[in-house]
Amino acid sequence: MTFLECIDYSKIKNASESIQLVKSNQKKYVLNKDGISNISLGHKFKPNEFTKFESQLEGVDNCFLANSNLYPDHQSSLFFQFFDDLLTGVGFSKSGTTNFDSFTSYTGVKIGDTVETVLKLHDKQPDEILDSPHTDYPIFIYWTDKSKKTGIRYDTVDGKVSSMSLNYTTAQTSSSFIVVSVRIISNVLF
Repeated sequence: MTFLECIDYSKIKNASESIQLVKSNQKKYVLNKDGISNISLGHKFKPNEFTKFESQLEGVDNCFLANSNLYPDHQSSLFFQFFDDLLTGVGFSKSGTTNFDSFTSYTGVKIGDTVETVLKLHDKQPDEILDSPHTDYPIFIYWTDKSKKTGIRYDTVDGKVSSMSLNYTTAQTSSSFIVVSVRIISNVLF
């Protein structure tokens, strides 16, 4: 008797009928070159859409961080940075949530991806590499416009993406890329 003759196909069929497919209802969000979903950089702060963090950054006038009421499941991992009540940054990190796979960059980079994956998905080296003021790991910047005022930032730890953000920078908000990192790192440490 061969192996195939030994298989009881009726049992396999009955077993397969009892298996149910579980379809994920987890939403996917893309950090694109303008913002995230229908919230774009330059969006005006509205108290019915955003909630300011209780603790804010010291020494940065007119700048604050907030959560969006549109993303109630991601209050600990998704944040918005405002300067003079205009949105200048959107970011997310793996802290405070287990479903950070919901977010990707416009190139498909996810939290936890390796540096090699970032390079491959962007198909080039970073436009800038910054030294993190909080860790010994590099920060990669890919400019999303020719004026180098808007860019996506990848913070790394141990060769993997730990957070990412999209930021708009002007002379008044030149600390924008650094400000967002303070929130991310404080989430990681505490």
